[in-house]
Amino acid sequence: MPVSLPRTAIVRTAIVRTAIVRTAIVRTAIVRTAIVRTAIARTAIARTAIARTAIARTAIVRITGATPSTGRAMPSHEQLREILDPATTVLMTVECQQGVVGTESALPELAKEARSSGALVNVARLVAAAHLGGVQVLHAVAERRPDGRGANRNARLFRAAERLPVQQLSGTTAVRIAPPIEVAEEDFVVRRLHGLSPIAGTEVDALLRNLGCRSLIVSGVSANVAIPNAVFDAVNRGYTAVVPADAIAGVPADYTPAMIRHTLALVATVASTEDVLGAWKRPRRSG
Repeated sequence: MPVSLPRTAIVRTAIVRTAIVRTAIVRTAIVRTAIVRTAIARTAIARTAIARTAIARTAIVRITGATPSTGRAMPSHEQLREILDPATTVLMTVECQQGVVGTESALPELAKEARSSGALVNVARLVAAAHLGGVQVLHAVAERRPDGRGANRNARLFRAAERLPVQQLSGTTAVRIAPPIEVAEEDFVVRRLHGLSPIAGTEVDALLRNLGCRSLIVSGVSANVAIPNAVFDAVNRGYTAVVPADAIAGVPADYTPAMIRHTLALVATVASTEDVLGAWKRPRRSG
């Protein structure tokens, strides 16, 4: 026979079950509230981060005159013409040598990027226009003695370079300026045996001052090391640095625009090869 529970026990059981259900509902509500609060907090954090990024980008734009999408400082044509006065401007090519950007490069990935991006061709265009327009050209070459005397060994980059199959040895094909860049008789070729910069520790600064240089155009490779070194050294020495964004290259490919946008645009006038060529074109006389 089925056993019937006393009414009191049934009531107590119902109360316990109701309490359990209510507790579960409360806990669910608490969890949901916590989830909502967490979502709200994360959204607030994300919005704050976005706002701070926007503020930072706005600050960069205000400081450099750069556009948010490209990071390029955009001087007017008249401003660029004034900055790039042929009488006080020097065009420097950085490590545009056969052992770096040539077909037999020690750094094939960099050489490929310099060629496929059009940077090497644009350097050649700038050099040709400089020759025609009376702008001094200076080629900065990195090389080493066959015995390695005087070369740096205080960084991984230098030690790795010693093991490369193509060495940038003085007097070899590797340290000749790579085609399609042409070297004119009036060009300077400055060769360094140490360091990372085409300017610091070389005769470049003295030459620039003796030439009456005020603006230095920095082109070539690489956007990873030598180009930013050259820009910083030029600015620190009082020159106006100009970077044709499409006449420099680095690896990987997306590193160069990032370097320009976030670093070089803060200290240099960033333009394009066409901007520079346009600034050197003499206006036609009416009549």
